Amino acid sequence: MASAKSDLAQKAKQRGNAAFEEKNFEKAVEEFSAAIRVDPNDAVFFSNRSAAYVEVGLAEPDLAKRPGWFSKALADGEQATQLKPDWWKSWSRRGKAEYELGRLEDCIVSYQKALSLKPGGDPHFEAMIVNARQGLNDCTAADMAKLSPEQLQEKLRTGYGKLSLEELQEECKKSKLTTKKCKRKEDYVEILVQADCPSQPKKPTSKAVCHCFGSLYNKVVPAASQQTEGERLLHRRQRLAKKYSGYSAKQLHKKANQHGLIDEQADPDRDALFALVIQHEIDRYQSRWDPAKFHKVGIF
Repeated sequence: MASAKSDLAQKAKQRGNAAFEEKNFEKAVEEFSAAIRVDPNDAVFFSNRSAAYVEVGLAEPDLAKRPGWFSKALADGEQATQLKPDWWKSWSRRGKAEYELGRLEDCIVSYQKALSLKPGGDPHFEAMIVNARQGLNDCTAADMAKLSPEQLQEKLRTGYGKLSLEELQEECKKSKLTTKKCKRKEDYVEILVQADCPSQPKKPTSKAVCHCFGSLYNKVVPAASQQTEGERLLHRRQRLAKKYSGYSAKQLHKKANQHGLIDEQADPDRDALFALVIQHEIDRYQSRWDPAKFHKVGIF
């Protein structure tokens, strides 16, 4: 009896494979479903039907109906990974369905799992991971660009606040940040927040200062919303030059070494160190919208 059922399931799978090859994806779904009804414990049947569901969804002319097909594909992909968690193909089916549903972070995890399980790897899986990361970066960079520095800092505080003290210390170490004055978890959080998104200089607020210098301040430092990116970089470079102009060659050497810009034994002159440190600060400022550093603390 068991052998007869197995034969029925295998024949249904073969018909499903043939229909899939002929691009008759709805027929393939029917045949793989028939195989599952006979044997609901075979990961291959769910994996194959997941692939067929994806193709039906991609061919669906009504865009509003596509997520329904992809959701069915994901359900089958998840079932396949549960039935056979050490099989690379079930994870790739799951990853494809997650990709089409826009669940890009999950997609990356699934394809990475598939890569780890498939001997020799697979260039297609690697390409899908790249595509998912690019899609994730595109949407999160746009989201982050809409935030004010204060809003972004608040999100960073929330994200870093979820890390343990040990994880915060490791993040500071990776970023080569000085933590000698850190005594509490909140101190580490604030150092990381300021490194990722430095506070903007505030306008003078006292009436006397505003009366005397307010109009001049507006001319020299226009509101951030009115500045071009080039103007912001110029003003930042000017502030950094003023900040480091009083540093000795020894102090600049120490700063450059802390950021991993030079070897401790290197001995460039003060002007070279001055330019190196300022450029590092500018590069860090320009990478402030890099989504990777925000994903790591679960912000976007």
